[in-house]
Amino acid sequence: MAFARCLATVACYCAFAQNGTSPVPVTPKEMNDHLVRPFRDIHTAGAVRGDVTLHVVVSPAGVVESATAVKGPTEFFAAAETLERGRAFTPFLKDGKAVRAAGEDTISVWPLEQWGTRTPFPDVGNMATLRMTMTRSMCFGPCPAYTVAVRGDGAVEFEGQANVHAMGKRSGHISRDAVAEMLAAFRRADFFSLKDQYAGSITDMPSFTVSLEFDGRKKAVRDYLGLSVGMPEGVADLEEAFDRLAGTAKWLRAPGR
Repeated sequence: MAFARCLATVACYCAFAQNGTSPVPVTPKEMNDHLVRPFRDIHTAGAVRGDVTLHVVVSPAGVVESATAVKGPTEFFAAAETLERGRAFTPFLKDGKAVRAAGEDTISVWPLEQWGTRTPFPDVGNMATLRMTMTRSMCFGPCPAYTVAVRGDGAVEFEGQANVHAMGKRSGHISRDAVAEMLAAFRRADFFSLKDQYAGSITDMPSFTVSLEFDGRKKAVRDYLGLSVGMPEGVADLEEAFDRLAGTAKWLRAPGR
């Protein structure tokens, strides 16, 4: 532990020496909140023995200036540092101005990605038949539970079920470009090649079920701690993109929160 603190201190000193301004300390939560998707973690065929913690310095533009692994399985340190240097962050602000920031970030170590039968992603013939849906379940805690559906014409249907600002049914609309971007997220995830379910063994956690339907074809994928059992990371990217593009935040939280 003392050696890890020493490495972090050296990294911070070098960052100061190279740039002339001391980075502002930020918490791991702040680092995570500013992290931009998509990003990648480590996948291994061997035993998963924990994540890698790194001391990271980020420029005012959100570019990683330095990344030093300080804790976790040492055999993954080099790979974790390479991945971290490829990550991007939204700028950290102080008094309304973007600043250099320093804190801890984590590179997770997951099992190898598992796939179903490789199936080419078909083109959509009739956009009027397109329906993209995501359902998030309750957990043992205040997890938001809701269903949001997006149609090919941009119509959005939301139903809040628990722990959300807008309970019951709501409706909205997104642009054709946003619909196209959401469909592209399904394509990037190679959605029709995924297994139907990725389920971990820990109880009382929320699950995500994402489904896609068009031209008489339909597929759904359930994610319950899926990354822990080999779910491809593209599914997590898809879930984040779905919420962002559908604009669910306005129904999940009260204004100003």
